[in-house]
Amino acid sequence: MLSVRSRRLPRGPRPLLVAALIVFGAAGNAAAFDNLRVLYGLRESGEYDDNLFSSTQGKIRDVAINTNPDVSFLYDDGKTRWLARGNYRRQSFVRNWDARGDYYAFSGEFSRELDGRHTFSILGGYTVSSSIEPGQPLTEPGQIQVIIPQRGAQSRGISWSPSITSFWSRRFSTTLSYEDTESLSSGGSDLFQRSITLSGGYALSPEMILQVVLQGGAVRNSGLPFAEEQDTNTFTAQVGFSQVVTPRITLQLTAGPQWTREINSPDEVTLIRNFKVKVTDPVFGTSEQVFVKEPNLPVEDTAASLAFTLGIVYQIDQRTRFTLGASRSTDSGQGVSGSFEQDEIRLALSRKLGHRWNLSIGGGFQRSKSISREVSIQTTIDPDTGQREALDVRSFDIPQRLDLTQIFFQPRLDFRINRWWTAFLGWDHTRFETKGSEGSSYNANRVMLGIEFRNEERF
Repeated sequence: MLSVRSRRLPRGPRPLLVAALIVFGAAGNAAAFDNLRVLYGLRESGEYDDNLFSSTQGKIRDVAINTNPDVSFLYDDGKTRWLARGNYRRQSFVRNWDARGDYYAFSGEFSRELDGRHTFSILGGYTVSSSIEPGQPLTEPGQIQVIIPQRGAQSRGISWSPSITSFWSRRFSTTLSYEDTESLSSGGSDLFQRSITLSGGYALSPEMILQVVLQGGAVRNSGLPFAEEQDTNTFTAQVGFSQVVTPRITLQLTAGPQWTREINSPDEVTLIRNFKVKVTDPVFGTSEQVFVKEPNLPVEDTAASLAFTLGIVYQIDQRTRFTLGASRSTDSGQGVSGSFEQDEIRLALSRKLGHRWNLSIGGGFQRSKSISREVSIQTTIDPDTGQREALDVRSFDIPQRLDLTQIFFQPRLDFRINRWWTAFLGWDHTRFETKGSEGSSYNANRVMLGIEFRNEERF
């Protein structure tokens, strides 16, 4: 398994290496402007959300204005390709203009055909997001106080992923890739992810390809309220195939075992096996029994499950396309709920209505369920007697075991005004179902209306 060390986001060689490789690719081809394109655009939209935080109570309704300019530089001469992209997004809330969020993203990609058999590529990115608290809680009469977002909250991250693809014969090819992602937040919670993937494909015929995917990964969450460190190791082995069933239908299926091991290393918490209390959370539901961990006692959970991905694309006619996607996987250490097994089904139908209109309808189902058997609650121990003080239920800020189901429906209508401008109208409806001794359900709706400008310049 890969090892992950708890450390701060580096300021040295790795970000500079990613930038240097991208710039090197650009400089090496700067003279060939015939293969250079500049793509830029601006997206302006408004959103109404009737449940901003997807909560069972204290629902906050607000309207957000989003401004999103971006620019990309793309070079491609058939053997060498590089892409540099910058993106900015600002979100401002109408009910209180002091509440806003800013997001900056810079990414790059460089790939080159080394010879007739091997291609090297590297992707890199750097993101910064910040938010400002409105000064007063966003509330309505009779509802709970919710403040969005935390004043001065900021997060930043860097990712890079080199890979090499080799064509060993006309039928057999492999890809070896490594991915490294690190993110920091001003709240002190850091996330580190590493993974190595080896995939191979063998063409039995022009219509059918056998596939094998092996992947090992490691994730570390540090600075969480319930654990000093949370480590998750995973390994997945999948086999499958992709096939062109008919000229209009394409099928892809891979499946295999996935093994997940999660270790929580708590800091100054206590373990009580038979302490029963009901704790309700609007997202994670109600727990029947709470386990509190002993000081410095790591708690380990191991799970094995079947992971699979299924994809079907049906081109009904030149104007209509239908897609179906289904999957099961274990998401490793994403947030305070720990690792969870996720089942998902997605359906999508896209239809061109004349030369200017396009209608798309999406929908599906997603269920997320924690693999952890334990949940931590911080306690206070009297230094004189060594006895635990009474737990204050109101101060419980540790997540429950996650068992959440989402059912969603997402229609959207696009109208092409001319070659540069497009207007769109969309609706996102999601129903949440939580499980526990006292399950709950609630809805969230978001309506989006916007306009987008897009253009391309060639040199």
